[in-house]
Amino acid sequence: MRDALLRLDPWDYLPLVYLALAVAVLGWNVLIAGQIARLPRTAKWFSRLAGVIGLLLAPAIVVAIAVASYDGARTVRGVAWIWPLLCGLIVIQSAWATIGRMVSSAVGAPILCYNIALFVLSITDYLLATRGTAPTALLGLVAGRDTVLGLFFGRAALASPLALQLPLLVPASPARYRASATVRALLVLTATAAGALLVLEWPRGVGAVRSYAPWATDQLQERAASEFAVGVRLLPVLGDSPKVGPVRNDLALADSLDPQAVLLVLAPEAARGVALDSISRIIDVLRGDSTRILIGLAMGPDETRRARARGAQGTAERLAALERITRRLRPDVVFPGWEPAMPGVIVERPMPPEWWRPYLVRAARTVRGVRPRTQVALSLSRLDLADSVLLAWAQSQRTRDTRPIDVVAAQVMPSFSGAPAVDARLRALDRWLVRDIASASPPLPLWVAAASALPRAHGDESQRVTLLHVMAWATRRPVVRGVIVGDAGDYEAATGLRAADGRLRPAVRTVMRVTRGLRERSGAR
Repeated sequence: MRDALLRLDPWDYLPLVYLALAVAVLGWNVLIAGQIARLPRTAKWFSRLAGVIGLLLAPAIVVAIAVASYDGARTVRGVAWIWPLLCGLIVIQSAWATIGRMVSSAVGAPILCYNIALFVLSITDYLLATRGTAPTALLGLVAGRDTVLGLFFGRAALASPLALQLPLLVPASPARYRASATVRALLVLTATAAGALLVLEWPRGVGAVRSYAPWATDQLQERAASEFAVGVRLLPVLGDSPKVGPVRNDLALADSLDPQAVLLVLAPEAARGVALDSISRIIDVLRGDSTRILIGLAMGPDETRRARARGAQGTAERLAALERITRRLRPDVVFPGWEPAMPGVIVERPMPPEWWRPYLVRAARTVRGVRPRTQVALSLSRLDLADSVLLAWAQSQRTRDTRPIDVVAAQVMPSFSGAPAVDARLRALDRWLVRDIASASPPLPLWVAAASALPRAHGDESQRVTLLHVMAWATRRPVVRGVIVGDAGDYEAATGLRAADGRLRPAVRTVMRVTRGLRERSGAR
């Protein structure tokens, strides 16, 4: 762990800094709540209010984090209102302490304004978690909040349950010591800066939410199901035998969508023993005459850290896992390295192209030695310069009999700006396609795997129209052979077709309509 921390860039420590600040704010709130409850001259109801806030602080934070995560949402959804309730009680405490002149207005007023903003945000988060929608102005405030937290968490702030701001209690007595006065001054500066950033980012957040509106009327070009497939990514990254709940829910979703392709992502640890047998049984249920099975070997932060630390031995272990996966699961397409499009809170620098090229060559040799029918795919998750270099290299090997790559798959999703980030990624793909065509050799077949959105940040409707737009873009380009939508659920991040509490988002109906339309047109031909 120590070696991993030493390898982090200075900016990568910001999530840890923010989490440390959050713990400090929690400690401040507990301290102030206890002090107010013990003040002899304070109104009894005010002392009791402080006591209730002190009791609710830790449980409410746990509920706020759990309601946005798959493992906790169904457990706490009946009490999801506790977080807005706590924020509302803190607004009352702040207002009474400020208006009642228990503390200087220079201290109380900025914190009160900050707490009011967080109370509005808590209500909006509750509406998004339970209904998937809220007024545009409130959604814009959430989008602005995520942009502010993005200074610490990066894009993980858009979907991580840890991206949470804590309200501040206002002290109910003047500062007695210089140290306590200094702490209060720092808190006031923090609340003022956070409130100012929220106000500044609010218009941009509203613009991000509204940016999806032009896509609502997008139309798909007719493509036969044999020429173009719509699929879905199921289950979280599997490091062991799949849990019963996700398997049951995702199989039911797959049965409703009737996809032409299914993608599962496995960690190397899942490529052995009982775990691999369990995954094989799931794939046997999913496999059909026209359903393609895509398997990705995860290359997330943990796997990247391990590959960097273990060197040649780590590469050999990944290739051995890839061999077992190909032999046991018999996939139609395999991704030797699947990197997540949405980064985690703690990031790890990606491996450079100099590592990827020899690894992909060896991976292709391994896969074809076991099952020649299986295609080897290159996953492009960032669509940056490094991905462009890898794509150009894969395209340059296109005409060779021993070519390492058969298929290219790009991941597409929005960012803080909303729709413009999706269009930027699609324009990058268009530029690369033009470049490949100009090289006088046919471009490699392209998949969009996977296409996802940000319902937690921009609302459920943004997810629906984003998937519609990406599928419309893909059907207008013959080189694009399919789109994998995902994730099925809010597993690693709040990007799923099914919300953390089990509610199916409206995008499910859109994907269902598209897949059925493709099959009907294919049958008519």
